[in-house]
Amino acid sequence: MTAKLSTVQNWVNRHGVTYTVVYDSTGHVCERFGGGWPVFIIVDRFMQFQDFKFFYPDQFDESYMRSQIDRYLAKKIRMIQVMLDDSQGNSDAILNCGETAHLFVELENACIEPSLSNLRGSLESEDTHIILEKDETLFNTIPGHGSGNNSHDPFIIGLDLASGPHYASLELVIDTEPSHKDTFTFRLPVGNPDILLIDDNGGMSYEQYYERCLFHADKVHHEWDMRSQDIQSLDLSEYEILIWFTGDEQDSTLTAKEQDLLTEYLDGGGHLIISGQNIGFDLVTHGSMDDSLFHVNYLHADYVSDSIEESFLCGIQGDPITADFPFLPIDENQSSLSVITPREGASPILVYHMCRETAAIKYEGNHKVVYLALGFEGIRTMSGDDDEFRGIFMNKIIQWLRYVPTKGDVNGDDAINILDVIQTVNIILGISDPTDTESWTADCNDDGMVNVFDALGIVNVILGIGTCLP
Repeated sequence: MTAKLSTVQNWVNRHGVTYTVVYDSTGHVCERFGGGWPVFIIVDRFMQFQDFKFFYPDQFDESYMRSQIDRYLAKKIRMIQVMLDDSQGNSDAILNCGETAHLFVELENACIEPSLSNLRGSLESEDTHIILEKDETLFNTIPGHGSGNNSHDPFIIGLDLASGPHYASLELVIDTEPSHKDTFTFRLPVGNPDILLIDDNGGMSYEQYYERCLFHADKVHHEWDMRSQDIQSLDLSEYEILIWFTGDEQDSTLTAKEQDLLTEYLDGGGHLIISGQNIGFDLVTHGSMDDSLFHVNYLHADYVSDSIEESFLCGIQGDPITADFPFLPIDENQSSLSVITPREGASPILVYHMCRETAAIKYEGNHKVVYLALGFEGIRTMSGDDDEFRGIFMNKIIQWLRYVPTKGDVNGDDAINILDVIQTVNIILGISDPTDTESWTADCNDDGMVNVFDALGIVNVILGIGTCLP
């Protein structure tokens, strides 16, 4: 490093004592000069650019410059990962209600030198359900370009009994020197999950799409891998919602045992989100009579065709799930898109753009089902982040599954507005075939039928001059 700084000194001798330098974390000076305050732009190996300024004595002092650079580089730390040890609880890597766990944090020193020692960390959270039983720690020495953690001195955190499942936000504050603190924000899954993600795609890695979208949707969940875990030990009774995906599977999308498991779950009033581009093909075209009946009676759809050539999906106007999704690209990983039609009690939520055939349906009865005849992982957005969009989409599905109907809210979007009036008029005119729930919510005066008086009653609710009967 001294030789390289001597090169800087030669430049300074020609240009005066003020200059600008681009200096990377390997000690390489790689750019220009300039006037004014010295500005060092550090290009670290994470390709993250930082700059700092300092003033030095009139006569160039190499040791002073080096000490200032080392002082700056001493702050270049990264948080690599957070590890939750709840082995004293149920070991599900989620901080459950009433549970206490150890929290380990691994840090990386992005500098060449010096080693970082005596780094003190403190944990903070504004989440009212988080209990910080031990909120300070001392990290192991972290060598240059090395890593270290607080395994010898973990944080201890707990969760109260009133918390619902969510991702709690926490802050780790690191004292790198008396006058400087680095703050890292991260989120931990907490609460008792009531959503189970079932990986049934034959060993593919599509689960990552669901994990990321559920994180964006702030939905804490458990996971079950049908390939590596015994189906006989799978208990669905503690979960309100199942998210079941079969990916690209063609001849074992839902086995007889899996259908039996789902039949019992749905008969008990559970809610299902199921996705896969070959489910209908497998159960109806290549399946047994029982397979075909399961597709009709529990997925609530007729299978029409496989491998349709389409590039875009469209949401349904007025639908509580997809009304805001007018144009959705389909990813190239979807090679055998299926067409289905809804059975009684079901309605389309997605159609293919060109042919207007149904790609996904929702059903409401003694249980609720959302069935996508393509991979959820293959649905994208025209702009923005696909993972964030899928999180919004998944959140809308889950909101619909959990929605408790109220009089006047005919389209089930948890609001009473002009869309409910339009939906009621469509029911009156016979334009739409309502589900039992839609008929009940549209019957504003609760006289057992839907007519113009109900439409007027909903208008009065919107205007604030009336109410629907409970």
